[in-house]
Amino acid sequence: MGFPLVKHPEKEWPMRDCPLCRRLNYRRKFRVDNYIVVTCNECGFTFLGNPPPLKEEQALYEHYFHQASLGVYSPDSPDPAIQSVWKINEQRLDWIGRFKDQGRMLDVGCGHGFFLHHARLKGYEVEGVEISVAAAQHISESLDIVVHLHNFDEDLNFSGAFDIICLWHSLEHFREPLLVLEQLWNSLTPGGRIFIEVPNLLSLGFRMSLPGRRWQGGNHPRYHRSFFTADTLMSTLQMTGFYAIQFEKMIYPSGTNIPLQPIKRLLNHLNWDSFLDVTAINE
Repeated sequence: MGFPLVKHPEKEWPMRDCPLCRRLNYRRKFRVDNYIVVTCNECGFTFLGNPPPLKEEQALYEHYFHQASLGVYSPDSPDPAIQSVWKINEQRLDWIGRFKDQGRMLDVGCGHGFFLHHARLKGYEVEGVEISVAAAQHISESLDIVVHLHNFDEDLNFSGAFDIICLWHSLEHFREPLLVLEQLWNSLTPGGRIFIEVPNLLSLGFRMSLPGRRWQGGNHPRYHRSFFTADTLMSTLQMTGFYAIQFEKMIYPSGTNIPLQPIKRLLNHLNWDSFLDVTAINE
């Protein structure tokens, strides 16, 4: 799915402190339009140094979900994009099933609900969290799945209600990832497990998106607030009390007839793959 074009900010927003260590000692990594991405000199975390007001972020996601096409989610869909999403979700659920093959599952940033629907077919009890009113209404009405509406400034604490929590390309959209993970730690049952997938800051695709080149999908800081490497993702999980942290090497279908799997395996081996996948438990 594509991302909508939105107006560039006409002025710079105020700079902020590091969301992990709260220091103001950082260096500029790159700038796109008026979005300034910095790396903390104290803890090494990379983040958007001047995020827009929360109201503007809310409007961005409503615009996206009103424009995006839904389609019928099925492995037999005539849409190659839907077929690819089905295969990706099948791989994710195979990964989850190696650790927990049943239980209550929460998908944070559930979008149009494709993963929730797929997980329910596997026997999980599912609920979602979503910022977009349009997306949440679609899931509730068409799939009969509970979706909790959530603004970026609201808590995500469900008080030990879930055995599994998933964040598929959601954590990078939060400006306070440490706070979010602390709340989700408390939302898991004892021994509950979190599964996360985020873009890899060191990936070849991200390097190709740097200023002067074409930005790839949602990597643009217009959408992302936090930019993770394997080291900073692990540090963030450890700081919030998660342990038994395990990274997974996922190789997803390319969505094209071109045989790209050997290239993906090479990038995976070099840690230049597009995404970081990790799981951990809360106690």
